[in-house]
Amino acid sequence: MVQKVPPPPLLTSPEWQSFNRWLLELTAILNAGGGIDPGSIAGLDALVLQVATNTSDIAALQTTTSIHTIQIAALTAQVATNTTNIAALQVAVTALQGQGEILNGLVAPGAGLGKVNDWYADTVALHIYVKTAPATWTLIV
Repeated sequence: MVQKVPPPPLLTSPEWQSFNRWLLELTAILNAGGGIDPGSIAGLDALVLQVATNTSDIAALQTTTSIHTIQIAALTAQVATNTTNIAALQVAVTALQGQGEILNGLVAPGAGLGKVNDWYADTVALHIYVKTAPATWTLIV
């Protein structure tokens, strides 16, 4: 069963008269089974063109987004690798800091100089010392 569009309510104020006329004409067209000529709709061509442009722009942005997503994943992997490398280097630096150094001077070393496992050469007396405790240098030669 085909239903017909009921007529719109009549609005009596003068500003609604043209609207009422438009609604009545539209109702008559639809009730007669007619269609609306797309050429008679102002701005329709521009709207269709804008929709096509927007659709193309969206497809391009989706492609760009996919590329950026891949690049972000690659950069994230690089950050993880660099983080691992930094951690390994920090361990190596800590190990190196724990190794003894070779120091020298013109007299025997003072208790506050160096750290445990450092070596010291007294270049005048020709003695070699090793730091064996935080404040102790032990004469080796």
